[in-house]
Amino acid sequence: MVKALQCFKLNASQYLQTHNYTMRYLIFCFALSFAVVACKKETTTNQIVATQNLKNTKWELRKSEGGIAGNLNYQPGNGQTIEFFGVDSFKAVYPISSISSADSGTYTVSNAVQSGDFNLTLKYFRNGYAMTDNDSIRFVNNQLVFLPHFGWADEPTIYYDRL
Repeated sequence: MVKALQCFKLNASQYLQTHNYTMRYLIFCFALSFAVVACKKETTTNQIVATQNLKNTKWELRKSEGGIAGNLNYQPGNGQTIEFFGVDSFKAVYPISSISSADSGTYTVSNAVQSGDFNLTLKYFRNGYAMTDNDSIRFVNNQLVFLPHFGWADEPTIYYDRL
């Protein structure tokens, strides 16, 4: 009988240790899932705000800073524009470049790693070829700023003003 009680004591002790571990694990999982859900809502809100900043807007090139060409300023009315329609289509016009054309297609906005920046993906066809441009953008004082790709020393920061 004493041996049976000792066995019961041992099993009860193991049960309590396992139960305590399980409760800690459940609390940790609950806290982690709550944090993920809370962050996801903020991320979605930021994407909605970025999409709303682009939706049904037209922007005109004003300035190019850095890169191979150095700093360039463009006069209002230069015609180099990018226009966003609804929540997923765009048209870009390049009358002053060597391309002298217009591109149109679809766009998507997602969050970038750095807070306040967004990834803008433009998909379109040029001369029968499917093209995809992935750019980092930022909204600053009524301007749409295209940021240089990380590690590309010869790419400028490009500023568009809202029309």
